[in-house]
Formats: sequence, C-alpha cells, structure tokens
Amino acid sequence: MESGFDWANLLIGILMIIVSILVLSNPAATMTTLALFVGIAVLVSGVIFLFRYKESTANLIYAIIAIILGIILLARPAFAVTALGFIIGIWFFIEGVLGLTRAGFYKLVSSAMYIASIILNVLLLIAGLLIILNPFVAALSLPVLTGIALLIAGVMHITGVFSPKQQSPS
Repeated sequence: MESGFDWANLLIGILMIIVSILVLSNPAATMTTLALFVGIAVLVSGVIFLFRYKESTANLIYAIIAIILGIILLARPAFAVTALGFIIGIWFFIEGVLGLTRAGFYKLVSSAMYIASIILNVLLLIAGLLIILNPFVAALSLPVLTGIALLIAGVMHITGVFSPKQQSPS
C-alpha cells in the first residue's frame, strides 16, 4: 500500500468547494449557464440528426424540433430555467397523487406508516402545486442544492486526505 500524501483528493476537494461557492453565490447565473449548455446540446443534436434524415422520417422530425428548440433555448435561456422548474413541479404533483392512491398499502403494514405516507404525499402534492405556481423559484433551488452537495463532497474529500489511513486486512 502506497503511503504518500493524497494530492488528487485534496485538489478535488478544493475544486469542489470553489465551484460550490461560485454556484451558491449566484444561482440564477448558474441556471442560465446550464440552460445555455442545454440549448447548445439540443441544437447540436438536431444538426447531427438532420444529417441522418435519410435513415428515417423520425430523424428528420426530431432534427427539426431539436434545432428549433435549441435556438429558442439559446435565444431565451430564462425560458429553459422556467420550464425546468415547471417540469419539477408537475413531477412532484404527480408523485404526490400516485403516492396517495398507494397509501392504502401502508395501512396493511402499520397505521404509523399509513399516516406518514398520507402526510408526506400531501406535502409533496402541495410542494408540486407551489412549484407549478412559481417554477422559477424551483429552478433556482436546484443550483443551491447542487452547491451544498458540492460543498459537502469537497469537505469530505479534504477530510479523507487528512484522516488516518486504515490498513487493508491481510
């Protein structure tokens, strides 16, 4: 087992912390940048499929839709940010409804699980409705959660570098 200083994990940890600070300091810019990257990816995908139009009509249809959507996303990145939030809201709402329809199963397991399932799914339904009513807030929460996750991961990488190494069992 090599017993050198783990520079790679230290650098990864520092990089994650720096990126987390950048993400947390301006979530709106983070989402706008992400929306621009998605727009570029969709546009490039559309162009690639345009060259494959002879393979199938579906390729041509996809190419046209992707190119138009890519241009819209690049021209209006705020639309992409709002659309992402709206999609998350719809997803939460549907999950809450489906969870409520399945709550009866938990009644057979235990009354505490049944009550917890009802409460949690109602909260999910309410969160979905609130997000649908204001999808931009939901979209902005995504980079905040990402920034927090990066910060935690960065700290864990750095902590791992300075923690005592355990010998593997022989």
